[in-house]
Amino acid sequence: MPISLNDQGYAAQFDQLRQQLTKLENKVPHMYLDTEGVVTIGIGHAIKTVALAKKLPFLKADGSSATPAEIETEFNTIHALPAGMKYTYYQPHTTLHLDEDGIEQIFRVDIEGAPNGSWTRAKNSYNNRFGAGSFDHLPWEIKEILNDIAFNGGLNRDKTWKLVGALRQQDWIVALAHSRRYDDQRTVYTRNLIQELQQQAEFSAALQQRVWDIALGNAPLKSTNPYSLLPDPCFDSSQDTWIIR
Repeated sequence: MPISLNDQGYAAQFDQLRQQLTKLENKVPHMYLDTEGVVTIGIGHAIKTVALAKKLPFLKADGSSATPAEIETEFNTIHALPAGMKYTYYQPHTTLHLDEDGIEQIFRVDIEGAPNGSWTRAKNSYNNRFGAGSFDHLPWEIKEILNDIAFNGGLNRDKTWKLVGALRQQDWIVALAHSRRYDDQRTVYTRNLIQELQQQAEFSAALQQRVWDIALGNAPLKSTNPYSLLPDPCFDSSQDTWIIR
């Protein structure tokens, strides 16, 4: 049974995944070749064989369904062209396409499907290494990094788990050292997520220190720094704890 991000309350994050992967992969309604010569369509969906192509809901220009023979012909036409050109290069050689619903359906399977969806594989790989259920407690940014690495088939690389280990230890320098991806765009994307994690961790540590200082009487309850971004905590006697309003 597919693992649904939406069932886990991640509807907004799923939209974020779609938007980000669309930026990284583009959303292409016709067949083209990636840099390795693999026939691809939609949001980075690899079509490795004619048989797999025939399972997709290809349409002709008039909106009618393409026949298996038409799909095979077009697959072979695209497969024979030079690899790694911009996707627009292949468009004049195509007559078939996927509509928005078809692209969305395939993308959801690529992310959520079991056992091969990228989110499913990222979750299972992480849980196998660090214990059942541990993936669910990760910050979203680490989940997003792992999902993108899984989407591009990089979960079995040692470098991936060195990066994850550094993120778990909040060792930002080592994490950045292992953040190089196979293209500059994905490297920037990964490093931006690492920097977001670092900022969150530093903010949390500063906030914890402020609460501790107030509790020990070493700092006023109201901050005297007009430029401070830290919220003012207060003590909730009913819960016997400090809270942030």
